[in-house]
Amino acid sequence: MEDRSSIAWRLASSTAGVGWAYDPVMSLVSLVVLLIFVGVALYLVNNLIPMDAKIKTILNVVVVLAVCLWLLSAFGLLDMGPVVRVPRR
Repeated sequence: MEDRSSIAWRLASSTAGVGWAYDPVMSLVSLVVLLIFVGVALYLVNNLIPMDAKIKTILNVVVVLAVCLWLLSAFGLLDMGPVVRVPRR
């Protein structure tokens, strides 16, 4: 059985019973690894997939803005407001 504490899981009780729930707290190491992964993925897309320069520029701007907004939200500097949830039947 894997050690769920190392991947930010915690034991939580819910209305359905006791089970594993994701803890949204992220360590600094996992944050850096995720940023490196996004950077490498963007580098590979830019260099290996033939695209027009305008499309690459738009893709780069969208990815950088999304990462910046996510970082601001992760550090609590940007409040994203209420989360929109899709109801289940």
